[in-house]
Amino acid sequence: MDYEISTSEPWAFALARGAGEETFGLEFDASPSASWSLALPFSTEDYPFSVRGPAVRLGSWGYWNGSNITAQPPPSPVDCTKPQAKCAAAAERLRLVPFGGTNIRISVFPWTAA
Repeated sequence: MDYEISTSEPWAFALARGAGEETFGLEFDASPSASWSLALPFSTEDYPFSVRGPAVRLGSWGYWNGSNITAQPPPSPVDCTKPQAKCAAAAERLRLVPFGGTNIRISVFPWTAA
């Protein structure tokens, strides 16, 4: 059941758009992970390609009612100047992999402007 899936990795991020940017600095990476193969295209360990881009961790987006079910994402744009947003100070570079390449799937990310 999906509600039993969990991770110890950070996952609550907002895509970070730089000042004046119309895009989010996302870059397509056509390189598959080292062990990916057509024999097992939907592996939860490997992926055929990825997208990389800047994002900030959000401490205010978490789980629903103490479960492993992700809470509703915060509305965009997330205002990182407000203390309740609990944004990390610096952006990180995320690697986003296609559906089927992970156990935890986030299909809609909130975003924030620099």
